[in-house]
Amino acid sequence: MNRDQLDLFAQSSQETKNGNGMEAARPKGAAIHCFPLNRNVGKVRHVAEAFAKRETDAGRVQYWNQVCNGLSKTLSKAGIPQEEIKHQLIAFREAVSAQLDLDGSVRPKGSC
Repeated sequence: MNRDQLDLFAQSSQETKNGNGMEAARPKGAAIHCFPLNRNVGKVRHVAEAFAKRETDAGRVQYWNQVCNGLSKTLSKAGIPQEEIKHQLIAFREAVSAQLDLDGSVRPKGSC
């Protein structure tokens, strides 16, 4: 192995646990960028469809809070700053609202 190549199997002192309980090395100073939530078309469509199937406002609010809390936890665990998480959730809400408009369904109210 060349001295300039990364050793992909080397253990780092900055290891962190990933979601599977496995050790994952994160290079020092590495920036983490998440895929924009509003561009995850499959997730947007799924959430819009599930949201629209809820029969009551209380059911829609509960589902929406569950989705937002889950996305927030996932991004937070990945090391995304809270301000970026907030922006991602707002963009996601707008994408879901747009999908619901296309489908002719009720839109989510409020914030995450």
